[in-house]
Amino acid sequence: SLLVETENKGITNLQKLARELPPVVALAAQIGVSFEEVAAANATATQKMGSQAEVATALESIMRSLIKPNETLTAILQQLGYDTGRFAIEAEGLLPLLERIRQSVDDKTFGKAFVDTGLVAAMALTGSNAQKAAENLEIMKLAGGDGL
Repeated sequence: SLLVETENKGITNLQKLARELPPVVALAAQIGVSFEEVAAANATATQKMGSQAEVATALESIMRSLIKPNETLTAILQQLGYDTGRFAIEAEGLLPLLERIRQSVDDKTFGKAFVDTGLVAAMALTGSNAQKAAENLEIMKLAGGDGL
């Protein structure tokens, strides 16, 4: 199942996932981020950040930043051809979008686009970690057919 794969690929357990992920999944559903993407992001980020609670907070922060972007992120999204973060997510998916944002700007600008733990998670999902995030997403897509 998807939650078991999330547990296997990340540094977490089913109890922590059950406690921490529901608000992340609810927000993700509102903006068109699949549960498979949330699971892949969670698994990848916990490998780098460790704490399931911190990762859940960080993933929410990333999505909230894309829903209501600051001036820097708005400019980056416009540079990529999007009026809103929601349109960008719908067009590209969360993980590919984060990597595209990361590749389109220098580290200092990327650091201004996201805040606090959201930035830490965005860094954990992009750059040298993007391949692992993409691999985890493929694994989650395969497991997704099994349900939760």
